[in-house]
Amino acid sequence: MKWWLLISLAVVMALASCHGERMSDQVITQNDAFTLTGDSLIEGGIVATAATPLHIESGLTRERLDSIAAAYARQSGNDGLQPAFVGGRPWHSSGVNQRYPQLDMAQHLLSALHNMSIDHIAAASTGARFDANGDTIGLYCAIYLSLAHLDPARSRATLQAMVSGGVIAPCGDSPANASRLAWATAAWEVYVATGDRSWLQYLHTVVDNTLRQDCRLLQDFDYDLMHGGAGQRPASFYPAWMSAADVIASMPLCTNVLVMRALEIMGEVDEELGFTHDHADNAQRLKAAINQHLWSERTGRYSAYLYGSVTPLRAPIVDNLAQSLAVMWNIADDDRAATLIKKTPVNHRGLPVIYPWSPPVEPYFSHPTWPAIQALWTLAAASVDNEEMMRRGMASLFRAQALFQSRHITTAHFHPNDLLCAASNQAIMLRTLAGLRFMPDGLEINPVIPLCLPGEKVFHNIKFRQLTLDLTISGTGNDVQKITLDGQPLESGFLPATLTGNHKVHVTMQKGNSTHGVTITKGNVAMPPTPDVVWTPDSGCIVNYVVAGRYMLMENGRFPHTLSQMAFPLPDSASGITEISVAMANKYGFGFIARPLMIHRDPIEKNLGGIMMKADTATVTIGVPQAGTYLLQVDYTSTGRGPCDALLVDVNTHPQGALFMPFCQELGSSTWLKVNLLRGDNHFLFVRPGFIPPSSTPTQLRLVKR
Repeated sequence: MKWWLLISLAVVMALASCHGERMSDQVITQNDAFTLTGDSLIEGGIVATAATPLHIESGLTRERLDSIAAAYARQSGNDGLQPAFVGGRPWHSSGVNQRYPQLDMAQHLLSALHNMSIDHIAAASTGARFDANGDTIGLYCAIYLSLAHLDPARSRATLQAMVSGGVIAPCGDSPANASRLAWATAAWEVYVATGDRSWLQYLHTVVDNTLRQDCRLLQDFDYDLMHGGAGQRPASFYPAWMSAADVIASMPLCTNVLVMRALEIMGEVDEELGFTHDHADNAQRLKAAINQHLWSERTGRYSAYLYGSVTPLRAPIVDNLAQSLAVMWNIADDDRAATLIKKTPVNHRGLPVIYPWSPPVEPYFSHPTWPAIQALWTLAAASVDNEEMMRRGMASLFRAQALFQSRHITTAHFHPNDLLCAASNQAIMLRTLAGLRFMPDGLEINPVIPLCLPGEKVFHNIKFRQLTLDLTISGTGNDVQKITLDGQPLESGFLPATLTGNHKVHVTMQKGNSTHGVTITKGNVAMPPTPDVVWTPDSGCIVNYVVAGRYMLMENGRFPHTLSQMAFPLPDSASGITEISVAMANKYGFGFIARPLMIHRDPIEKNLGGIMMKADTATVTIGVPQAGTYLLQVDYTSTGRGPCDALLVDVNTHPQGALFMPFCQELGSSTWLKVNLLRGDNHFLFVRPGFIPPSSTPTQLRLVKR
């Protein structure tokens, strides 16, 4: 080992021995788990280094990996998380890829991780388009993060292949999932990268068609939010008692953030093409609803979703992918963004997919969107000038790449998404360190260079439309002191899209206004267990009752009663519908509520046998004694294993939403929808959307006043 590397490692080990959470200016991150500098990573007895930008050497042996895996398995109770070598040889490149941007910087490990990421992107670019490998959302995210700008032609072909019949293909087999609108964010980046007006027109048609489907199916007219499952999420994201219908009825932050951004993009497309639509106004309404219903002033974070039927509650967890996007897309406005970044707990090895995380496992092995979450969180932290959190986000991704990706290490049942991890790395390099912001009318340059990365950083061969750029950045900080184009001073860092040819930009940085502060969680913070309640007509019994626990009885979204025994009587309800449940609290706060009990008083019922469905359309007239909001509950039987069935519901010609009927083997399945009725006769119209094949038969209708 070269003498300079021995000295470097000695310095790093000395820094790593420091106690406390204070961030040293000589390292990117140092904490109780690992220490990362620009040249080396130390974790326990493992050292990963890069003597040159073309080779990463890791001391991660099979024995050491097995001991790490055993510790993770003990924590999670899941022996299936045992890692296994695939290949196992350290990453080495024969040379810098000249097709993509190159990076020269004093920090060899970061340069090597950049080159390794470029190699993975180049290896995935051998065909006409990128391969999703079963992770469609991950591919959308990779294109959005950086692939649209690194390889716009393949990104465009990839996105076109995911359109069927003029709409974005569903993610999974359920129509109740607006996650597919992540396509819009990726497609917009392709337009920004190319300026292709024909692609812009195509984008407008596809996204407009998809929004019409999703908004008609999923909109909640009381809350102005969108229903639907939250897409690819860990099993612990929803409480175990929630059925498929309960999941669809939830209103997730991630779904609503994606729909809001799709509407916002359509507003920009309308402006570019000279169209007059209400997309921009609808985006602002949805943004306001997100902040009204999902933001918690008490915690300074967004809830992952609303759940429940009569009065939806905020879920006691956070979705950090959605939170990152909320910051980046200015949904978290005013002081919310800075507060969220500072108050969302991170652990030493990275931002968890959800918080609290359960089970407490190594982030790199836990979920395929983990690299993207680290990158998005880093970009979000940089956008609010929180350097400390930005450094932690960078270090978490770079650690996983240096330790695991450089050795092609996977788990027995999960293969990390190398393309997504590479695209995430490039997002940090290009969007944060290089400070590139790609826009329809040009390129803005505004780097953010933390104090721990001194020395010049030179990006070669950055391409934007007909422009090829060499970008040199001197100094550290988040404020541009001076910027020149081909040696001539510029008033700002904006380069118009009309600029063509080869050019050189030099940026000198200085320290500007910045914020600090992080919330560290050491180990896993456990939510209280979800109560398991057995209900009778007049009482409830908590089967997993903990004597020292604190239990609250929920009644229509409120918690008016404390429970001191495992058995308790039900509250009186004179009329209408009452949703009863129980929640437990600990130091963390309240956990999930138990499976609710719905108490109906004086329901109005109608047999739907023989009425539903004639030509996929049916009309029913029902009289009610007073006007107001009612819960429409429909029993149904599943007739096939096709995609989730659905019925659009209009009352007195006004849209009310959709009834979703997911496949269920049990008889007596039911689904529900809130409807607004007039006193007297109300005319119901049920219509099965033409793009959803029938797979269920409604049997009984029930109306109860809320």
